[in-house]
Amino acid sequence: MSFTQSLLNNKNTQKLIKTQDIFLKSYHRKKSFFQFLDSIYQNDISKYDIYKVFGDFKKYKINKSIFLDCGSWLVFNYFYNKEELRLDKANFCKKDKLCQACAVRRAYKQQNKFLDILYSNHQLLSNNWYYIVIPVKHSKEESLIEVFNKIIKIRKSISQSIRDAKKGRKSGIWGNFKGGMGSIEITKTHNGWNVHLNYLLNASNGSNLRLKVVRNRNGQLSYQNDEIRLFLMRIANSQMHNISKLDFSTDESIKTNLVEVLKYSLKFSSLNNEDLLEVCLKLHRRQLFFTFGNLRGVEVEDKELEGEEFIDNEFIQLIYQRVNDKYNFYKSDYSRVVKSS
Repeated sequence: MSFTQSLLNNKNTQKLIKTQDIFLKSYHRKKSFFQFLDSIYQNDISKYDIYKVFGDFKKYKINKSIFLDCGSWLVFNYFYNKEELRLDKANFCKKDKLCQACAVRRAYKQQNKFLDILYSNHQLLSNNWYYIVIPVKHSKEESLIEVFNKIIKIRKSISQSIRDAKKGRKSGIWGNFKGGMGSIEITKTHNGWNVHLNYLLNASNGSNLRLKVVRNRNGQLSYQNDEIRLFLMRIANSQMHNISKLDFSTDESIKTNLVEVLKYSLKFSSLNNEDLLEVCLKLHRRQLFFTFGNLRGVEVEDKELEGEEFIDNEFIQLIYQRVNDKYNFYKSDYSRVVKSS
């Protein structure tokens, strides 16, 4: 261990190890996937329509190199006066539908972006916040796109109801909500493709939804709303949903709730190589994260350091290189953040 590494406390050491572990797992996952794609390009290209995503063999080799090079260098800034360690730079591929590390990074940046907006708007913070999960009925014989289109139908109907409410038209339960954000989550089990909506919605303070306790066949408790149940029966011939009122009273409770709400959309561990390829081919231009109403425009941008707490502070830069499937410490530099004029 280098002298600069020895300065890290246990919390920051664990953060360093966890970040490296995420990139290593993502690297091994992509390595396996591209071995699968290699065999397709060499033996069975006619079976798959993969040119539109990965290109011809020459372009495919370039794309493969970019994907596998993601995270080969990790640059951390350690602000020793604050005892704060942050991942500053890395050669990200930015393909979150294929790269788990970039998906985790995107989810983390979404959380930070949302927190910035929430803390800067007292009225928004004082609203009532709800987390709603909406799955759809499906069978294991249905394709990914068939199940996905069912979810899109529900999402469009909800969005239309919220727009109708803004125009003073009849909108039902969804008229209570001022805005929010949502994501489409995709997994696969022995029962086939499981696609569902995650919604983070806010309603004016004083507008409380009536929640009913429901016990499923396994004895687990959840909450539902009768109006949402009837809406889903009319739109999707299904009443399945789960709604929770979120506690945004403290910083810790906000962050705890956001971890679940804004998690990344693909469950890579549930997808084998062929399933992951189907996601890439069918959904590579489809949006899995969206915002609307008073949260419209909450987008994730590529930014470096943020926050006044890191202005005019000295830091040590720790650089790691991935070699032979593990990270080795490369070097450290002393640097300083200087406020621009």
